Amino acid sequence: WVGHPLLDSVRDLPDRRAARNLLGLAPDAPVLLLLPASRPQELNYLMPHLADAAAQLQVRFPDLQVLVPAGLKRFEQPLEEALQQAGVRQARVIAAAEADGLKKSLFAAADLALGKSGTVNLELALQGVPQVVGYRVSRVTAFVAKHLLRFQVEHISPVNLLLKERLVPELLQDQLTAESLVEEALPLLNNPAAREAMLDGYRRLRATLGNPGVTERAAVAILDQVTA
Repeated sequence: WVGHPLLDSVRDLPDRRAARNLLGLAPDAPVLLLLPASRPQELNYLMPHLADAAAQLQVRFPDLQVLVPAGLKRFEQPLEEALQQAGVRQARVIAAAEADGLKKSLFAAADLALGKSGTVNLELALQGVPQVVGYRVSRVTAFVAKHLLRFQVEHISPVNLLLKERLVPELLQDQLTAESLVEEALPLLNNPAAREAMLDGYRRLRATLGNPGVTERAAVAILDQVTA
């Protein structure tokens, strides 16, 4: 065991003010990060609900700024259209060509993230961004998984899987609605105790992942085996 490699990707993180300055964001207004998709089907099934939730949150927080990094260039226009259809204001789609290079700054600037399950959940946790996780597949896929493959898991987010507890809210299939996202998001935006509870869970998670320098230790371990 040498540790989790993501620890090496969160070195030299920008601070909140520097990140917001780089992104041209208001220094004190809340920032919502939407992370809907790395695959086309995820874009179709998740983004409408995330966009509707963002619009509802802006009713409660009129100065809420919304950022959506595009996973692929062909996602950029559908993301823009989904935001417009939902009536989301003060929103910006980050071009796919820039999104990966800006990831650390996007996370550092964000007060909350709504997105899909995946490795990004761990990245958010390591940068201390409260989050709500959602996932949907087609009804046919869900039926096959549940009734034919007998697919059952206690958690889907890597954060919850590693902690073996439901730290990060998870909304699956029909549970994933704009209203349920807003219900889970509100405490993380306006309740300091709820935010701190999640951040404390993140600290416990980080303690289980080892120490930075994972890549170097892995390389040394492999070389030791090769040259032994």
